[in-house]
Amino acid sequence: MLKINMMPEQIFAFDADDKLAENVAQACEKLDWNQQKFNQRSKNYHLERKREFQAFRSWVNSCLNRVKNELRFSCDEMRVTQMWGNKALKGQTHHKHYHPNSVLSAVYYVTKDNAPTRLYAPSIYSGFSGSAPGGLDLFIQDNTKAWRMVEHRGTPGQLLIFPSTLQHDVAAQSSDDVRITLAINSFPSGFIGDFSQLSGFDR
Repeated sequence: MLKINMMPEQIFAFDADDKLAENVAQACEKLDWNQQKFNQRSKNYHLERKREFQAFRSWVNSCLNRVKNELRFSCDEMRVTQMWGNKALKGQTHHKHYHPNSVLSAVYYVTKDNAPTRLYAPSIYSGFSGSAPGGLDLFIQDNTKAWRMVEHRGTPGQLLIFPSTLQHDVAAQSSDDVRITLAINSFPSGFIGDFSQLSGFDR
């Protein structure tokens, strides 16, 4: 049997310059944190509004718009809508989730990543399965063929951009080091879609 890989997809990574990465790390040292079920989250979940993150926000917007252009999105621009911090101590994790009310999401790695980000995409064969009445569920229990999973270990100063619908989680932090990342959501702005195709609007 010959196996042929089909339909490769891409996510996007950018590296901040050293000065910007240093400024972000210093700003994150001053954050206050709330304990969540599996890890910690910054008390402020609108970091994009804070003065010390404005240069970083501008850089992220430029990265988002490079992705927009690469994917040929029909909108004027992409803008950051929300940004918050995640923190994990040894043994802490982050549950599998996706980001609603967002189009492109991102993870920015403030510290060394000793616990990989895991991203999940459904198999092209999972279209037969679903929760609708009468759905044919051929992928049952823990069938690993139902999902493709990729692990990514970010480096300090790296921004990883991916579709907000992509499920992801974080494995358990394996070292005594503190793992700090920034999570980012975005949404199209300006003219969106195509009025000539009766699918446009101005936001």
